[in-house]
Amino acid sequence: MAELLRFFEVVNPQAWEEVWLQPQAAFRTSRTYNSSIKSLSVWLRLGDIQARTVETGEFSRERVAKELPSFRSLMRKDGKSVVPKLTSLCNQLGIVLLFVPELSGTRCSGAARWLAPERALIQLSLRHKIDDHFWFTFFHELGHLLKHSKKAFFVDSDNGHERSVEESEADKFAEICLIPSQYEAEMQNMNDLASVQAFAKLMGL
Repeated sequence: MAELLRFFEVVNPQAWEEVWLQPQAAFRTSRTYNSSIKSLSVWLRLGDIQARTVETGEFSRERVAKELPSFRSLMRKDGKSVVPKLTSLCNQLGIVLLFVPELSGTRCSGAARWLAPERALIQLSLRHKIDDHFWFTFFHELGHLLKHSKKAFFVDSDNGHERSVEESEADKFAEICLIPSQYEAEMQNMNDLASVQAFAKLMGL
């Protein structure tokens, strides 16, 4: 227990509950499996520890919003080359971007929270190693940072029981970042591989 308390930097189990079971945390857990709050807290704590070594600029919602096209431009790049570029861009904008593999029982895709008033953290688990899930999760977490309170943190899995207003807003933000609303009608007309590829090229996806 002493080692666990030292890891979490709390003085006793009650303090751990106050920090890691705080009511303002928004959890979106799996429909199929029960997520372990203990595993989640370890996963989140690993992100806190790693974030300490990352230098960032100061977060500004206006600056981040202006750079959305820059984030989008990275979506057609190879995965190996996109990670350092995406990480660097986030760091410049006051966001620590970390990739922390999921632990047994976490079943989460990503998390967004504030380390300081002008310093944010997006933590991704790469739970599903496919491009569409990666980019939707990234923009979903970015949506939380741009739209929601700095006093809350959000831990998101792939399937949720109930959709809070904040989660629905973050989902919609991610959808619009990937496919702007004015192109939704064109998306409905795709009926073969060629039309899908042409639409993807048009979207830069």
